[in-house]
Amino acid sequence: MACETITAGYNGVCKGSVSGIKAFGIAEFNKEITLTPTGSVNAAGITASTIFHYNMGVNDTASYTETEENSEETGTSIINGTITFDIPKLAKLLRDQMVLMSNGRPHIYIELYDGSVVLAGAEFGCFKSKLEILTGAKRNDLSGFKVTFTTRENVLFPYLEATAVTAYKTALSDVYLDV
Repeated sequence: MACETITAGYNGVCKGSVSGIKAFGIAEFNKEITLTPTGSVNAAGITASTIFHYNMGVNDTASYTETEENSEETGTSIINGTITFDIPKLAKLLRDQMVLMSNGRPHIYIELYDGSVVLAGAEFGCFKSKLEILTGAKRNDLSGFKVTFTTRENVLFPYLEATAVTAYKTALSDVYLDV
C-alpha cells in the first residue's frame, strides 16, 4: 500500500467469523504460481500441481499467523508467517511424510471455515522450522506430531480467486495414508 490513502472503514458488528483451519493442502513449490496486481492468487500454475490434502477434522490445533514488519529506516516491509498444526497419530508412514516436508519449500493452501482458501508461501515457499514427535505422558496427551512452518513474503495473506479455488480442488490428490 505504498503511499496510498485508506479508502474505507470497518463496522465490526457482525459476529459470523469462525477461527481455525478446516484443512490444508501441501504441494511442491511451483514457480508458475502467480499473484494478481491486487495480491490474489489466480489459477495459473495450480493445475500443474499435485496437492496432498490434510483434513484437520475436529482437531483445533491448526493455525496461521502473519505479522507485517515495517522499517521506517529503509522504507520496506516484510510479512512473516507461522503455520502450526498437530497430527494426532504416531506412525512410520506419517513420520516419513513429515521428513519429506523438510526437503523442500512447499506451498501450503489453507482452507478456512468460511470456504475461502489462502496460499502460504506464495512467493518463496514455506520452510519447516520445527518438528516435534510426542508420545505424551498421560493417556489423553498428544501422541503424534507437532509441525511448524514459517514464511517470509512480500504480500499479505493472498486469497485464491474463484477460478483458483476450483483449480485447487481439482488438483487435490486422492492418495491418503492408511494408518
